[in-house]
Amino acid sequence: MEAPVPAPATMNLGARNKTKIVDAGALEPLLGYLRSSDPNLQEYATAALLTLSTSSTTKPVIGASGAIPLLVEVLKGGNPQAKNDVVMALYNLSTIADNLQAILSAQPIPPLIELLKGGKRSSKTADKCCALLESLLAFDQCRVALTSEEGGVLAVVEVLEEGSLQGREHAVGALLTMCESDRSRYRDLILNEGAIPGLLELTVHCRAPEGAPNVLVLSSFITTSLLDPDRRRRRLDRRQRWRVTSVMH
Repeated sequence: MEAPVPAPATMNLGARNKTKIVDAGALEPLLGYLRSSDPNLQEYATAALLTLSTSSTTKPVIGASGAIPLLVEVLKGGNPQAKNDVVMALYNLSTIADNLQAILSAQPIPPLIELLKGGKRSSKTADKCCALLESLLAFDQCRVALTSEEGGVLAVVEVLEEGSLQGREHAVGALLTMCESDRSRYRDLILNEGAIPGLLELTVHCRAPEGAPNVLVLSSFITTSLLDPDRRRRRLDRRQRWRVTSVMH
């Protein structure tokens, strides 16, 4: 028998109704769905939590319920729709400091990068991945995790090159956060992945005034030396290697 879709996943709810649903005890069965090995139940639960996570009053309650580690587990092994909903729910929840710490503790960087690699760079999911990364990369352990992932920095640079305008601005923010934390450590990593062409193009198309300063600051961080002529070739070689690896897996 097919499981029923939880009401929050299928209704256009106001903030007050979302609070009432959470107060009525809806989170407990949703957490049970997240723990299930049934991908359909996981998908229903992530859709419902995505809807509920848009309310400022429910965000801390969802975080305190223990939902965040379960959402990250779905991000690692759920079906494509569930993964997309998880990213958006985590982004919504991350605006609360305690929730951001819980996301950090769940080690989300590897599955976020895997999702970026496997999806369309201009998708809404890529936008939210980069927006979430922009917040997470303020923490050293996430910067280390990103640079330890094969093709991790490149995945963000590719959103800078090929993403939607919003996604590209979040990619700039993520890369800038890295440079501001330790310029000498991260500048060459970003430069070697070929960020310059995307930055130059974005200076023309960036939405003013929100995104333009970040683009200019990041450009100043990583363009203090001339590009090695071989960097573009090395970047393409690395991109080809991890794309082949992704296909094999």
